[in-house]
Amino acid sequence: RTGLPDPASFEGFDSTTLEGEQPRAGVDGIASLRPFGRAIPDPRLIRPDRGDTPAEVALFEALGLAERGRRLEALQALRQLVARYPRQVEPRLALADLLAAAGEMEDASDVLSQAIEVAAQPAPILVRRGALVAQQGRPGEAERDYRDAIKRDATYWLAYRYLGISRLRTGGALEGEAVLREALTL
Repeated sequence: RTGLPDPASFEGFDSTTLEGEQPRAGVDGIASLRPFGRAIPDPRLIRPDRGDTPAEVALFEALGLAERGRRLEALQALRQLVARYPRQVEPRLALADLLAAAGEMEDASDVLSQAIEVAAQPAPILVRRGALVAQQGRPGEAERDYRDAIKRDATYWLAYRYLGISRLRTGGALEGEAVLREALTL
């Protein structure tokens, strides 16, 4: 019959050739995901374009390391990127995300503080840092970040939302409701 899957869809991986790495099959190696040939796009094509500048290419490669589970190498690459391009915000945000995922909340908060200093639009980063310190059980610091974000950009509705929720959780119900109402008007 001519409607059979192409032979490449049945190819798997050989665990003996992946010495030192955890064996994992690509999409092509899982026959059930390729029953009718190459109709399913390659997952690498789903990620955003890597960009044209050297900083964007390096960030793309560092994020690829993190996606493949090579966290320490990704952290090292992102730290080098931050040192090489000190005015870039994206490498700092990616580094903070990786540090937070690894449980290094203080380091992640410090990196976000550095990103706030160089960002053209610091309000989203202030909210991000506020959410991070709130997870650590420091709602007072988080609320300061949310209020600072509102001062810097009065139209950034997420700052109102996070501040309102934080006030509701810490006993400031009247202020929390007022802030959430304000967020709804934005």
